[in-house]
Amino acid sequence: MIMDDIKKFVEFSKGLCVLYLEDNDQARHSTLDLLKNFFDHIDTAVHGKEGLKKTRQKRYDLILTDIHMPRLDGIEFTKEFRKENPHTPVIIISAHNETEYFLKTLQLGIDGYILKPMNLDGFVNTIKKSIEKLYLLHENKRHQHNLSKLIEEKTSQLNLKSQELELRYYHDSLTKLTNRIALKKHISLLERGELLLLDINRFSAINSIYGTQTGDEALRAFAKLLQSIALEKGYRTYRVSGDRFALLSNGRDERGIMETASNLFYTLTHKPLRINTAPREIELNLSVTIGIALQSCGTNLLEQAEMALKQAKKQHKPLLCYTPELEMENSYKNVFNALSLVKEALKNDGVRAYYQPIVKPGETTYECLMRIEKGGELYTPYNFLPQVKHTPYYIELTKRMIDKTFEFFRHSEHSFSINLSFEDMMTPEITRLIKERLAQTGTSEQLIIEILESESIRNFGKIRSFIEEMKTLGVRIAIDDFGSGYSNFSYLLELNPDFLKIDGSLIKDIDSNEKARAIVKSIASFAKELRIKTIAEFTHSQRVYEQLQPLGIYGYQGYLFGKPSPTPQQPLIRHE
Repeated sequence: MIMDDIKKFVEFSKGLCVLYLEDNDQARHSTLDLLKNFFDHIDTAVHGKEGLKKTRQKRYDLILTDIHMPRLDGIEFTKEFRKENPHTPVIIISAHNETEYFLKTLQLGIDGYILKPMNLDGFVNTIKKSIEKLYLLHENKRHQHNLSKLIEEKTSQLNLKSQELELRYYHDSLTKLTNRIALKKHISLLERGELLLLDINRFSAINSIYGTQTGDEALRAFAKLLQSIALEKGYRTYRVSGDRFALLSNGRDERGIMETASNLFYTLTHKPLRINTAPREIELNLSVTIGIALQSCGTNLLEQAEMALKQAKKQHKPLLCYTPELEMENSYKNVFNALSLVKEALKNDGVRAYYQPIVKPGETTYECLMRIEKGGELYTPYNFLPQVKHTPYYIELTKRMIDKTFEFFRHSEHSFSINLSFEDMMTPEITRLIKERLAQTGTSEQLIIEILESESIRNFGKIRSFIEEMKTLGVRIAIDDFGSGYSNFSYLLELNPDFLKIDGSLIKDIDSNEKARAIVKSIASFAKELRIKTIAEFTHSQRVYEQLQPLGIYGYQGYLFGKPSPTPQQPLIRHE
């Protein structure tokens, strides 16, 4: 018996509601005496019509019915009752031991058949089995309810953690302004906008003369002044990097923008900052250079403002507004050089696979990194991949890397990872090639696909299908560069990766940046709850490694363990 705990069995059965249909008074009373040993709530009916009426007025957990009754017999009653209550157990009690009746009741899906005169043991066993079925259904519902409640609680906790991380992720700890990541996000939401990018000239001299503590106070004071000016003009204020700030708005005419930038330049240049540093107050006169960009010039507002700022500094101008002519020459030159480099590399087998170790407890895996070799020089993807991203050469480069890495690791016992963008996974040609190479080389359980997390997902269904198909083959999934760009915590629940690679921008300064440490700690805790193993990228020093170890990081990658090399090298130090 499933319910071995007699006390629990009795308590459960006493709480059930039972309906018993029997037209014979003597049989009804004698059976009721037996049923009262199990149930406290028993209703009776003398025929099927009365029984149906009662079942429509009240919910019953168990039905017991005779077959032969006036007005509506037990079989017809059961047929009608089953239409509205398909899962409620029904037990037939009858003096008819005929095959015809037995088969009819089986077709109705009854839960027990008790013959009169009743055998006490048989009656008790049949009742117990029905109660056990009800108990299992009850426990299953309770389990589902508890599971739903647990999922709701966990989701709430993850949402709170996500909000906390978002607050840290989008704000600068020194000035309390929103940061570069927030700026890029807000730009992406604008249909039209304007951006002023301000750089404090020769700010490093303040740190050299007065010290970094005074320098930090100067940045706070500058941020406060800038924010007060920006609020009057309807701008949002950001700290983009060390001594670089930005103001963002939803768009005005060019004349108005230039006037605002000019007034801002004049105010900031001629209004000294007062810094309270013991034992005296210091006055600093800061000068700035401003780069201006309009949304009407294109969608890459930040890049355009940076280009205008760079040209303004180069031309020794206080401010400069971006125009397409500023980048046309450089853009064409960069694209032309990148295309020439890639075409020659594909033609002359200049695409190289470099391997960087990732140390994990008890094993070393290798990330496969693309390089192009030409004339003794080595080019990283930064030099060519963005320029050829939307050309056929991009797919050819990806295919070449897949071929090289699979061929190499078919003769190795080590696991290896390749980088794929969301676009790669949605390209049938790439997907087909991966499956072919897995079948040819037998490396399914060695392969780890690193998803480039910095891109947004356009077709989530297809991406999820690709991942599920790969996992079915034994391939593992990692999210690369987590913590930069498109960091959506909720989509981790959907993609269900095996590994989470924390971006190097958070790792590299963790020994000196409390904000970075707090974010990494939160990410590691978040991942642990989801049973996802974390890997710290850019672990470049012993001090950084020591700061990471207490956070529960699973694996490490960086120059401390090994640089990318043309052949897989053993890690320089071990991690147990």
